[in-house]
Amino acid sequence: MTDASGVATFSYVGTNPGTDTITATYLDANGSVAASDTAEKTWRQAKKQTSLTVDPATGDYNDAATVSATLTDSSSAPVVGTTVNFTMGAESCTGTTDASGVASCSITPSEAAGSYPLNASYAGDGTHLASSGSSTFTVTLEETTIHYTGPTVFVDGTSATLSGVLLEDGVTPIAGRTITLSLGSGKRATPSTGPRTTR
Repeated sequence: MTDASGVATFSYVGTNPGTDTITATYLDANGSVAASDTAEKTWRQAKKQTSLTVDPATGDYNDAATVSATLTDSSSAPVVGTTVNFTMGAESCTGTTDASGVASCSITPSEAAGSYPLNASYAGDGTHLASSGSSTFTVTLEETTIHYTGPTVFVDGTSATLSGVLLEDGVTPIAGRTITLSLGSGKRATPSTGPRTTR
């Protein structure tokens, strides 16, 4: 029914993506059926909600560790082949979801030992809404080794220079740490004197 301005309105709900053609008809003054111009209404597929579940992770300081998260839609189906971004402290990496919706990548923590927020985000696409999630990344102490590099034969009553090297993972030198060197054991142990800082 038209209003005082001659405008008639109606509403309906689309059930499938696509384009509908709309035409209005009415009876003119002679009782004949007349039709309006046509109009088009395009229905798009509604974007699905998504959920991003981040797994907790653990890694040694300065060692690469894997972080991962699972991306699913509102029907719990995996979202496949899309990008997930991870951040932890100063580090970040990017992974692509596999057939199970799992994305993973590698982070090398530069933070001191402790627990830090691990965040992941998905930007969304043409059929899925964006989402994010978080968990915890635990940085553990790096493994170290000390190798004695000084002389092994000493002349009684004379001084000798003791030396050693402190390594990370048995490979990388660690600078700026103090190590203690001594000759003998128990009550007969003779501690070294002078600088004992690694370089």
